[in-house]
Amino acid sequence: MKMLIAELKEDIGTGESFARALRKHPQQFDTLYCNMVESGELSGRLPTVLERLASYQEQSEKLRKTIKKALTYPCIVTVVALLVTAVMLVKVIPEFAQTFSELGAELPVITLFVLNLSHQVQQLWLSTVLGAGILCGVFTVAIRHSIGFSYIVDRLLLQLPGIGKLIRLAILARFSRTLATTFNAGVPILDALQSAASTAGNALYTKGILTLRQDLIQGVSLQRAVHRQSIFPLALQQMIIVGEESGTLGQILDRAGRLYEQDMQLSVDTLVQLTEPLVMLVLGLLVGTLLLAMYMPVFELGSIL
Repeated sequence: MKMLIAELKEDIGTGESFARALRKHPQQFDTLYCNMVESGELSGRLPTVLERLASYQEQSEKLRKTIKKALTYPCIVTVVALLVTAVMLVKVIPEFAQTFSELGAELPVITLFVLNLSHQVQQLWLSTVLGAGILCGVFTVAIRHSIGFSYIVDRLLLQLPGIGKLIRLAILARFSRTLATTFNAGVPILDALQSAASTAGNALYTKGILTLRQDLIQGVSLQRAVHRQSIFPLALQQMIIVGEESGTLGQILDRAGRLYEQDMQLSVDTLVQLTEPLVMLVLGLLVGTLLLAMYMPVFELGSIL
């Protein structure tokens, strides 16, 4: 950070504008940031623009943390469940299998199934891990370099129950906030939409916002262009109409962003409350089934003896 500030100071000292100096560091300052600073410099409202940028960055970080909160717990519990299951299949169940083979007793169906599954995992665990790693690598490369593939994945994510609604609310909140922040800072609407498209985080919405921008270039009004895109809900369309007709589009979009953030927070809280018992139930059933399969023969032998 010290080196970054020193370079900015040196560039400005040699006559560069603040925005031009920032554009030399795209990893730290994105297009949205630089466009807003440039607008602030040209309009003489740089302090106000920087304050809006700080507020926007804080809200964006809060948005990311909210989504992370919703996804962290289920992911951790799922990984733990897979690890526990793998350890039982590879280490614990083979010990029972050896004991059962020595006794020579007839085993229940569920026990035979688990023993066979344990044998398959021991034989194929290395190829399974390698295959999963290769599959994850191919998926990551494809989603980064294939627009068509990322479009399909993002479209499917929006259709997932629970998670899809959360993702949609996050995108709409980010879109409204970005557009409101840039519009209030004096950034031209076409540049504002370009920034909103780059921060959408979903290929389906990115394409829709760019189409929206293209409609504006062709002379279509914002409210009519938004109405053409089915990805934007009716409530947001109506708010944009009110904002355009009353000349308060920036304020209306800012309010829309807050409403979507509140809805997203409520959805996150509900999702977490529903996910915790559901995940624990699935984990309990998984481990309980494995234990039951191993101890059923023991109970039967005990009753015979």
